[in-house]
Amino acid sequence: MSFSEGKLLHLPSIDTTGTCGISDLNKGISNITYNYLSKPVVVTLSAPTRTVTYTYDAAGNKLKKVAFQGSQVAQSDYVGGIQYEGTTSSSLAFMQMAEGRVVKDGTGTWNYEYYLKDHLGNNRVV
Repeated sequence: MSFSEGKLLHLPSIDTTGTCGISDLNKGISNITYNYLSKPVVVTLSAPTRTVTYTYDAAGNKLKKVAFQGSQVAQSDYVGGIQYEGTTSSSLAFMQMAEGRVVKDGTGTWNYEYYLKDHLGNNRVV
C-alpha cells in the first residue's frame, strides 16, 4: 500500500504501556493484541477480514504462526532454526544455519543459500 497526495494519513495508535501499533489503518491493521512480553498474539486485518495468531514460549521465542481468512489458510511452525510451513499440516520449509540456510526448491532438491556479510556484519549477498 502506498501513500498518494490527497490520501488521508492515519497515525498508528499507542496503548498505555507505550506499545506502538494497536492499529494502523494505513496498513489495514484494525487491531493488535499483545502478550505480557509485548509480543503480538493476535493481529486483525481489515478488507477482507483476516486474522494472524502467534504462539510464543516463556522466553518469547516464536513457536507458531497461523493465518485465518474465515478458515485456516496458512500455518508456520518454528523449532530453533528450522521452519515448517503448510496449510493445516506443516512440512519442512528451510533450516537456518549461522552462514546461511538450506531451502527446498520446487523440484524437491535442497539448495544452500549463503550470506555474505560486510565489515559491520550486515548481509550484502544471499
